[in-house]
Amino acid sequence: MLTLATFWVADRLLRAGAVRWGLGGIADPAGLPWLALVLLALGLITAPLANAFSRRIECQADDFALATTRNVPAFVGAIDRLASLNLAERRPNRLEELLLYTHPAIDRRLARHASPAPGGASR
Repeated sequence: MLTLATFWVADRLLRAGAVRWGLGGIADPAGLPWLALVLLALGLITAPLANAFSRRIECQADDFALATTRNVPAFVGAIDRLASLNLAERRPNRLEELLLYTHPAIDRRLARHASPAPGGASR
């Protein structure tokens, strides 16, 4: 839905810009700077939204893995190993995480499951 909404807004902005800048339409090559500006602006707005959705899905995946395996030490070991292999920042600035990260920060993921609830993963 976000992609469709973004394309719809981009279409409206490109058409308005073509009229405003006196272009021969949205396919006019002279409008490439306008296209770049529109796509940049929309990307700055939509990327944090898409990243938030991705982080939510990753939390659900962690919960599913722990509910399935019921093995918190293995989960912690796997996350630690992935963090080491990927040279991940364990505790990034919260604003940086909100704007740029597609996965929850390592320490945040581990803290969510520090003490397992009976019969499965904790929240």
